[in-house]
Amino acid sequence: METNQTNNSCNQPSIFRHVVAIPFPGRGHVNPMLSLCHSLLQSHSNLLISIILTEEWARLVSLPSHPNLRLATISNVLPSEAERGFRYAEFVEAVLTLMGGPVDKAIEEMDPAVDLLIADLLLPWVPEIGRRRRVNVAAFWPQSASAFLALLQFKRAESGETESNDKAKDALRYLPRGSSTHLLDFSKSKGMHSKFLQVISWYPFSQALLFNSFNDIEPQSLQTLASEISVPIYPIGPLLPLPLITLGNSYPDYLKWLNKYPENSVLYVSLGSFLSLSDNELKELTLGLMLSGHPFIWAIHGTSSLRVVNESLKGYDKGLIVPWCDQYTVLSHRSIGGFLTHCGWNSTLEALKCGLPMIVYPLMWDQYPNAKMVVEDWRVGLSVKSSGEDDVLKREEIASVVRKLMDFDACERKEIIEKVKEMKEKFAVVLETENGGSRLAVKCIVQDLIMHGDNVSRKR
Repeated sequence: METNQTNNSCNQPSIFRHVVAIPFPGRGHVNPMLSLCHSLLQSHSNLLISIILTEEWARLVSLPSHPNLRLATISNVLPSEAERGFRYAEFVEAVLTLMGGPVDKAIEEMDPAVDLLIADLLLPWVPEIGRRRRVNVAAFWPQSASAFLALLQFKRAESGETESNDKAKDALRYLPRGSSTHLLDFSKSKGMHSKFLQVISWYPFSQALLFNSFNDIEPQSLQTLASEISVPIYPIGPLLPLPLITLGNSYPDYLKWLNKYPENSVLYVSLGSFLSLSDNELKELTLGLMLSGHPFIWAIHGTSSLRVVNESLKGYDKGLIVPWCDQYTVLSHRSIGGFLTHCGWNSTLEALKCGLPMIVYPLMWDQYPNAKMVVEDWRVGLSVKSSGEDDVLKREEIASVVRKLMDFDACERKEIIEKVKEMKEKFAVVLETENGGSRLAVKCIVQDLIMHGDNVSRKR
């Protein structure tokens, strides 16, 4: 484990301890938090973990069977998950203003008393709960370390903290230093970063920052964070999904459909569950996939989007459209040979773990720098760029990049596959090494923040 406070002797505590996990109520946040809870329970036999979810989310997930993992629910004070994409401003405002009170009440009623809070960094009311209860708080950032570092650089630039010399400007433009991950790409998210800048500003009041990453994939960003901020850094990733979330109606036949195809021959397509493309973009993407000649399975959400895609797909028998699927299971299937992705961080980690090359199609804020890491830093994927003035990707452009990625004889694929194998090996090492890297970081969280952290919480 690499932190800015090194600890090489993280023995398990001998006293039974109670940890409360509070995820941000979104698919990309609940899933890694559940995986973190699972990892903590595997590392510490004397932990009790309570995870707090809204009543709606409690119906959407199935907790892993473990006697020391329990669910606490709060009322549905937020817009429905099914409507979040259409009412996002209202959703965020409800999280910031309405969710904290019910969570505090749920913690008040818990028995035994809480020893540690692990909360998503997008929940700014958590440190006050920890302060009043004299309990340490670990802030969990489920996205890339590079995205968090980018937000910090934005914050410093806007507050005038960044030096005006060329070196400082270069550090602001690229993340990490020497990498191609541009800060300026965050501007494409239509001001999303400004809201996040406000929300995450509580991180200095936490006792630890937990990142869903590890040193071999983001070494410069993690090292920069460890050297520039005073809060201890714990790289605890990759937190890969458990078979827990079952949103919507699953199609059990999709695995049977995949079984019909040869190894590495099918492209999996998913652009996330939050934002959707315009009807024209959906049509061009569908026709481009068909034009490529390669079979594909596409998980797409929303009645309107499904209608547009199915209309364009009429008469084509090499494409399967599903409203939901177990993504990690699909990515692990032998017939899948590539992934067209929006580059959400969880999807990116899953693809790397499964050893799959990617076509990047970012839609919003952190997906842009994630896409640049995939294509330019790690060189495990391809991007497709529009040649038109309207920025809508045309079917011919999509078909061309799909062929480059999926044709076994294509030079681009051969080069990418070598890099993909290297990344997959890095994941295998960090996940299988018993007392190194991420596993050690997970073990140390409880030791550092509960057994050695009593004085910290009392001094705040």
